[in-house]
Order: sequence, then C-alpha cells, then structure tokens
Amino acid sequence: MFSIFEYGAPVWYPLLSPANLESLVRLQRKALRVILGVTQSTRINDFLLEASLLPVEARLWAITALQAEKYRCRPSLDPRLHW
Repeated sequence: MFSIFEYGAPVWYPLLSPANLESLVRLQRKALRVILGVTQSTRINDFLLEASLLPVEARLWAITALQAEKYRCRPSLDPRLHW
C-alpha cells in the first residue's frame, strides 16, 4: 500500500533536487529509528531490512518506473492519451 506521499511520486520525483532527496532520506531514517526503537549506531541497511523497506530513493524510482510502464502499455486509441 502506498502512502499519500508516494501517490504523486511519478509527477514530482523526476524533478526532485539532490538536496531535497537527501532531506527525504534523512526523514525516512529518523522515522524508522523511532518506529523500530533502534539507536543511532544501528546500520541503515539493518533497520531497513528489519522493516522490510527499500531505501526511499529506490521506492520512488520503482513507483515512477511502474507508472511510466503502465502509461507506455496503453493502447494507442486510449482517449486518455489524446487531450
């Protein structure tokens, strides 16, 4: 299930600056540390594995790629393709 945050990712993720992406990465790490109750010294990959999550950049890339593929596979006569 996608969060509201990820719902619009195919629109805004390709335009995201590296600084803003880093802010999202830090936010994900901070939230997971609180949720899982791990210390600052716990390695990132360890608690991502514990939570069964991908890093935020990989999640956003996958969501964007999936949506692009869905759009690409639509029939050429689909009215949603012609504005």
